[in-house]
Amino acid sequence: MPDARRARRLVRRIVTSVIVVVVGLVTSGTMLAAVGSHGGKDKLGSRSGAVPLHHRAGVWQGWSLKVTAVKLHSFQLLGKSPKETPAGRQDAMVSLSVRYGGAGYGNFRVLLRRLYVSGGSSSTNYRADGGDLNCATARGVPSATPLNERSTLVFAGHYARGHLCFLIPRVDAKMLALYVDKPGCNTAGPGADNCEHWRKFALRP
Repeated sequence: MPDARRARRLVRRIVTSVIVVVVGLVTSGTMLAAVGSHGGKDKLGSRSGAVPLHHRAGVWQGWSLKVTAVKLHSFQLLGKSPKETPAGRQDAMVSLSVRYGGAGYGNFRVLLRRLYVSGGSSSTNYRADGGDLNCATARGVPSATPLNERSTLVFAGHYARGHLCFLIPRVDAKMLALYVDKPGCNTAGPGADNCEHWRKFALRP
């Protein structure tokens, strides 16, 4: 009998130890998941770092974004006709893959209002060209309608793919990056920066 009691006590101690280890692992995994999903304090896409080219990262409200290609010296179009780029400027063509993972569907135009590029030589932000303005990878090559001029409803689990055109000063091209503000941020103009959370996407390897 004493041997049986000792055996039962040993089994209980082993079972208790296993339960403690499992609970600890589950708790740690939950905490890591919470840190990894935070919108702006993590290193990836925060002030201190950028999401690498060709990598997807979540932004906010169910959206995720990947920069698939960049043509810093694209050719500006007005409708389907070539347009002379202003002196000291160049048109940057940024191709994107946008995914919506929220409920129902999302309107990409909501995200576009918070999406812009910025260079390193000034604090100026540049919004995507609109209206009849477009850009192409080569002179005389047709170009699809930019993302911001198309139907932009994206249903859950689906993607929108296309490009945006940004007219930028040449001096900003080397340090150019794409940003997506967190909802409620305002970085639209000088002195308007109250945004501490954003996703930053590299436009160079």
